[in-house]
Amino acid sequence: MGWGPEAGGPWPYRILEEPVLSQKLEKYANAETVAGGKVDIVTFQPCGVESESSQDRLAAQEWELPNGTWTFTAVFDGHAGHEVADLTSKVFPGKLKAVLDGLFTRDPEGVVEEPTVDQVSNALSQTLISWDDEIVADFLALFPGGVEQAENMPVEEIKALINDTDRGGENHYKVMKAIRGSTALLSLVDPKGENLWVANLGDCQAILASQDENSAWKATLLTQNHNGENEEEVARVQNEHPGEHEAILNQRVLGAIAVTRALGDHEFKLPAIYTQRVFLSAEPGFRVHSRVEDFIARSFTPPYLSNVADIHHQKLTDTDKFILLCSDGLSDLYRGQPEGPTEWIKAITDGDRKETNRALRVLRAAIGGDDNEVVSRHLTLELMSRWMDDTTILVHTF
Repeated sequence: MGWGPEAGGPWPYRILEEPVLSQKLEKYANAETVAGGKVDIVTFQPCGVESESSQDRLAAQEWELPNGTWTFTAVFDGHAGHEVADLTSKVFPGKLKAVLDGLFTRDPEGVVEEPTVDQVSNALSQTLISWDDEIVADFLALFPGGVEQAENMPVEEIKALINDTDRGGENHYKVMKAIRGSTALLSLVDPKGENLWVANLGDCQAILASQDENSAWKATLLTQNHNGENEEEVARVQNEHPGEHEAILNQRVLGAIAVTRALGDHEFKLPAIYTQRVFLSAEPGFRVHSRVEDFIARSFTPPYLSNVADIHHQKLTDTDKFILLCSDGLSDLYRGQPEGPTEWIKAITDGDRKETNRALRVLRAAIGGDDNEVVSRHLTLELMSRWMDDTTILVHTF
C-alpha cells in the first residue's frame, strides 16, 4: 500500500485466496447493478470501526417524465459527519424530479413540449441552491430574531434550546444539518440518450468514456475540482473577499476546509456569531473545537463557501459509451498519477476482467488489481482508524 516504517506499523492483515477474496470485496463494496441494469455501483470503506463508517452516499434512479424515462445518478461525499449527505441522497432526487416535471408543457392540441437544454441546466443549478437554503432554514427558524438574537441570547439558553437529545433531538439535528457538509455530483441523461447534464459542487469527478472508429478508448474529464488546489477557485474566492488575505490559507477556505463549494457547511456561509455562540455550543458538535475557533477570527464577509454548481451539458453521440462518477476517494488512490481517469476506463473495458460489475472493476484495479496480497491488505488490515478514504463509484452505460 506504499506505507513505509514511518507510518507507525506494522499492522496485521490476512491474505485471502480466490474465490473468497473476490466474494468479500464484492460484499464489502456493496456492489450492485441498478436502474434497469444500466448503472453499476460500489461504495467502499473497509475500516469496520463504527465511528469511521463511510460518509459517502449515492443515488441511481429512473424517472418517468412526460417524454419518457430519464436516468439520474449522483454521488454525495459527506464531510465532518454524514447528516447532509444522508439526507440529500434521500430527499434531493425527488425534489429535482418534481422541478423537471414542471418544465414540460402541452400545446393546445395536447402535444408535449420538452424543456430546453438551458431550462434543464438552470433547474439543476437552482434546485441545488434551493436545497442548500432549505438545509439551513430549519436552523435559522430556531432564532427568528436573527443575528441579534444569536448575539444576545444567554449561552445557557442557547444550549438548552439546541441540546435536546434527551427530548427527541429535533433541534440538535437541525444544528447538525447546518454544520455538516457534502459535495454533490449529479448526472442526468434524457430518454433518447442524446443529452447529458452534469452538475458539480466540490471535488468528485465525472469521466465520459468514448470509443472511436478504431475502437480506441478516450477518457474526458467533465468536472473541475472545487478546492484550494484549483487556482481558478482560489482566485474566485479571493475576488469575492477583497483584502481578506486569509480567505484562502494553506489551500483551504479560511484555513479550515479543503473544498470551495459544497452543500451545508453553514459555519462558512453564515455570520460568524452563529458559529461562535450556537454551533460551538452543540453537544456533540464539532470534533475539534480549536480549529473552529481559529477560523472564526478570519470570517468577516460570509459566505466563503459557494452553493452554485458548475453545470456541464454534453450532446451525446454513438461514440459516447458510458459515464463514470466517483468520490475523491478514487482519485486519492491514484494521487500523483495524472493518468488516473484513463486507468479507470481501461479497468472497465478490459475484456479479461472477471468482475461483471463495471464499478467493481475500477475499485479492484485501484486497490491492487490482480495482486491478491495488496487487495487483501485493503480488506483485512487490523487498524482502528481508516487507511483509505471513502470511495464510491457509479458507471452508467448509455
